[in-house]
Amino acid sequence: MSDTPVPETLETIAAKIDALSKANDERFTAIDRRFTAIDGRFTAIDGRFTAIDDRFTALDGRFTAIDGRFDETQTGLGTRIDELSKSMDRRFEETKAQLGVKIEAVESKVDKVYDEVIAMRAETKRNAREHEAFTKRLDNHDVRILALEKPGPAKP
Repeated sequence: MSDTPVPETLETIAAKIDALSKANDERFTAIDRRFTAIDGRFTAIDGRFTAIDDRFTALDGRFTAIDGRFDETQTGLGTRIDELSKSMDRRFEETKAQLGVKIEAVESKVDKVYDEVIAMRAETKRNAREHEAFTKRLDNHDVRILALEKPGPAKP
C-alpha cells in the first residue's frame, strides 16, 4: 500500500455520516432513557411531597381542633372566673354588711359599759363624800359621848 492518502468518496463520507448519525441517535436514546429515569424520580418525589402536604394538612386540622378546644376552655374559664369574682364580691358585701351590724352592736354595748363606768364613778364619789360625812359625825358622836360620861370608876 501506498503512503498517499486516498481521496474520500461520497460513499465513504455518507458512511461516516451514517455512522455518526447512528452514534448520535444511540447517545440521544441513552439521554432520553436517562431523562425518563429522572422524570420517574421527579414523579416519585412529587408523590412524596404530596404525601407530606397531606400530612401537613392533617396536622393543620389537628391544630385547628386544638385551637378550638383552647378557645372553648378559655371561654369556659373566663366565664367561671367572672362568676367566681361576682360571687366573691357579693360575699364581701354581705360580710361587710354583717360586720357593720356587729360593729354597731359592739359599739352599743361599749357605750352601755362606758355609761355604767361613769355611773359607778359618780356613785363611788358620792359614797366617798357620804363616808367622809359619816366619819365626821361618828368622830363628833364619840366626842359627845365622852363629854357626857362622868369620870369615875367603871360600872360593872
